[in-house]
Formats: sequence, structure tokens, C-alpha cells
Amino acid sequence: MNGNGVTLERLFRIFRADWYSQKVDAELRFKEGEDEMKVTVMGNEMLARYFENPLKDVKGTDVHFNIPLINPSNGESLGINLEGFFDAVEKDGIIAEFKTSGQTMAAREVNDHLQLTIYSYAYGMLYQKPPKLLKLIDFVKTKKPKMIMFETTRSKADYQRLFYLASQVLRGIRLGIFFPRPSFICKDCEYAVPCRRWEGNGRD
Repeated sequence: MNGNGVTLERLFRIFRADWYSQKVDAELRFKEGEDEMKVTVMGNEMLARYFENPLKDVKGTDVHFNIPLINPSNGESLGINLEGFFDAVEKDGIIAEFKTSGQTMAAREVNDHLQLTIYSYAYGMLYQKPPKLLKLIDFVKTKKPKMIMFETTRSKADYQRLFYLASQVLRGIRLGIFFPRPSFICKDCEYAVPCRRWEGNGRD
């Protein structure tokens, strides 16, 4: 951000130091077929891909927002705020989000990505103008990791859909409506065991 420049070797050293601190603070768990050596090598390779083509003119990272969620068509407020962080914001009003995935995302998936809709809405609330562009930078965990950049935008209709969706999710939470949503992340979830025992009676 300050234009000082960072060598790739220094980037690797920062990664190793952060990895070590994570091991000290918490027990690291690995997916089946992975181990510490394999994951750190992949991490280095992903950093190398980014080093080859980094974001330009970054003005902020981990930019916090806490903003009201308002229906753009009639000004109705949901009554609860949206809070989160942008991974990075570039100078020309471009939001960048970093992801990792097991396979390359489809363009349609990026265009419908709810998190990007939230970020676009939040940026508009913070800066009183829509972002110029939304970037999703996907680090694909293939045998030889690759970095793919997608670009998309959002409209007022997307923000209205976000409001409707959030209002129904909030309604469900307040009514105590919770149900299992099985997916690939279940094996890493600390609630996996009680979730499997769920009987739909509101006691679990």
C-alpha cells in the first residue's frame, strides 16, 4: 500500500511466521489427504501466483463496515445492521474479495454471489456512490494452483433482493426456525454431531 515493495522471499517469510503463530494459538485441523507440509507448499504457490499479478493502487485492506440494511425501493429499514469487512478496496472504487476453491468457479456463480452483493451495497452506503467494480480473486487448489480473477457489478434490483432475503432470514431466526443444511463443510463443523441428531422438535 505504501509502495515500498516486497520480495517474494519476504512474503514467504511473513507467511511462515503467521502460520507458526496460528499453530501456537490453536490446533490446526486438516482435510482428508492433506497435511501441514502439503498445505504450506500450496500456500506458498498461491502467494507466488498473486505476487505475479497483485492488485494495483490499494487504498485499504480489511476495511470495516457496519451499516443499516434499507429497502432501496421504499426506504424501509430492516432494524438490524450489516457488519463485515472488505478484503481490499482499490483507489478507483473497486472492491476485491479473495477466495479459495477446489475447482474453478463459474461466471454465473460470481454474478449471483451474495457476499459480493452485500459488499457492493455496503460500499454504496459508506461512500454514497456505488463501487465501480467488484473483483473476486479465486485461488484454485488444483495440483498446480492457479489464480483466476472475475469481475462483476450489482444493481438496485440486487440490493432489493438482498433486503427481502435478509428480512426472511431474520424472521426465521426470531421464530427459532433452524434446520440442517448438509454440505462439504459439515466435516469441519463443531456442531456436526448434534446436527445429525436433530429431530425437528426445537429442542436441539
